[in-house]
Amino acid sequence: MFVLSLLCTSCKNGVSYHAPKIVDDENSPSSKTTTWQCIYFGSFPQIEILDDEKNICVDNYAVDDGVIIDKETYNTIIKLVENDDSINDYKDIMYDGEKYRIERDSNELNNRDQYYKYKLNDVKYKIFKYTPIKWRVLDINGNELTLLSDKILVSMVYDFKATANWENSYIRSYLNSYHSEDNNAYKDKKIKTEKGFLDTAFTEEEKKSIIKSKIRNKNNDYYNLVSSGNDTEDYIYIPSNEEVFSTDIAAKYGFHEGSGVDDPSKRFRSTMYAKYMGAWWSPVENYKGNSFWFMRTNGYSESFVTYICDFGYIYDRGTSIAQKGAGILPMMKIDISK
Repeated sequence: MFVLSLLCTSCKNGVSYHAPKIVDDENSPSSKTTTWQCIYFGSFPQIEILDDEKNICVDNYAVDDGVIIDKETYNTIIKLVENDDSINDYKDIMYDGEKYRIERDSNELNNRDQYYKYKLNDVKYKIFKYTPIKWRVLDINGNELTLLSDKILVSMVYDFKATANWENSYIRSYLNSYHSEDNNAYKDKKIKTEKGFLDTAFTEEEKKSIIKSKIRNKNNDYYNLVSSGNDTEDYIYIPSNEEVFSTDIAAKYGFHEGSGVDDPSKRFRSTMYAKYMGAWWSPVENYKGNSFWFMRTNGYSESFVTYICDFGYIYDRGTSIAQKGAGILPMMKIDISK
């Protein structure tokens, strides 16, 4: 089992940053244990506010710290918005100095196991609190930090078309808050994308620190004839195959560099808001509560993208780009001098 902890060392300028610390561990399936330094930057809807424990909509083992039982706050916010006809899908509000996302509840009961049960009672809205986003420091290059979200923050399909790669994908548009003329971002309203992740998670001042990075979209090594698209320039992206396994880059980031391994460093859990958006979680012993997550590398065709399962195992063949239930792990680079 890998260890994740907050490691900060005071220095003259406040904080020093360090790369992942990797040690041998004979008890780990990957024979390694990785410890990442973590920082908090930006905020996003993550924790659900409820009036009663009986209204928790996920299995107990998947709750983690994703729910706050606060009847007074819940009832007050519901009263504030219950007659607000402007909430067609969702709305962000401020209450008592905190930011909340109000989501209009689904009209259908979701009876699938290991998925959020949307309609357990007659509630009209769901309430999610914005909390700081925790990031793992994968790499340091001068003033530049490479960061990966510590938890799966959103869940959505990679794309609605029959074929797609990162360059023209729906998820790229959502993460970077691109407009339709940039990347066909808003032509399908099946998922709430009015603002997108970049504009939702960061203030204008915070966005000045985020670097527009050159993103290499290398073909899948096992299906090399399948294009993963042209290289791009983006603020927010998701990991590729070469950043997660079988390369020196993956090893430097703290992941097991080989394939065919259930790597604990590749196991991630999803926030309550990501579960509300559709993220699946595992019921399997020793992996309970873990979710699976997309990468940006195509699989054996342009209708498929690779993914990491709840065990931490990479599936190079991939899954459908229209697959529901997958998690999204935002990745980015920031300039700490700003």
